[in-house]
Amino acid sequence: MVLIKSKIWLIVTIAVAVFGGLLSLPSLLPKSQQTVITGRVLSAKTKAPISDVMVSVESIISEQKSHGSFVRTDNDGRFVADAVGDKVMIRAWKPGYLMNGMDSDRASVRFGQPIIVELRKIEYPNLAIVHDDYLRVKSDLAYSLARGELVEKTSPDADITISLNPDDNTNRSVIIESLGDGGIIFQSTNTLSFATALEAPPSGYLGRAVKEFLPHSSEGWFLFVRARDGRHYAKLELGISTILQPDGAFYVSLDQATRFACNYQPDGSRNLGGNPTKNSFPFSKFGFDADSLNR
Repeated sequence: MVLIKSKIWLIVTIAVAVFGGLLSLPSLLPKSQQTVITGRVLSAKTKAPISDVMVSVESIISEQKSHGSFVRTDNDGRFVADAVGDKVMIRAWKPGYLMNGMDSDRASVRFGQPIIVELRKIEYPNLAIVHDDYLRVKSDLAYSLARGELVEKTSPDADITISLNPDDNTNRSVIIESLGDGGIIFQSTNTLSFATALEAPPSGYLGRAVKEFLPHSSEGWFLFVRARDGRHYAKLELGISTILQPDGAFYVSLDQATRFACNYQPDGSRNLGGNPTKNSFPFSKFGFDADSLNR
């Protein structure tokens, strides 16, 4: 058994707020807590500026409060946004491009040079198939990468299972296990984000891993997954609920709906680039219809 200790960005209820309608609170906060962020969006290939890019700057104030600034780049690819809180998540996207961005602490962007975000234009036809839904995990079910849904463990489409760790009496960890010839690789977003992970690793996959959760943590994570047939690849982001009680007690719950955000490549290649999922970018803040993507 491989024990992986890490942190999670936020509990799933807060993650929904981060990716969806954020609470805008700049007028209620001291000026010292606000940071003006300037940046520029360029083509990853030509380094030319890209105009009319949707840029989301989201930050966490506390477990109950978050703040978002949603702007578009000008003709020179420049943008100006405000951030609040210690952690800042920047995402940039435009139709025809792969989403990109960065996670940073507020201090590193406050006095530094303007942020540069490079977008890669989609130039290949084999985009990964994207699934993004909230599903209720059960002991007799497994997740299918190709179908993007929970199936019977005995199904030929079943790829991974998720369960509470029976050896942990604190209920703060889960076991993620692959089936058949599949495998998983745990990936921290300290070094690579889900959005910018464009290719699955060729090797290093494990049969199972234990994911331990910690209270008041902020580090994100996701999985690279090899399907049970050993020939197909995906990346999978799990929004597992972590419950913090008023008395400080903390535990993981699989009784709540778990978010499964999955990019699955059906052609057998390790290419995982795809359009953003409906819950990974605040489309509504820009008046964009997310349902038009990934159909």
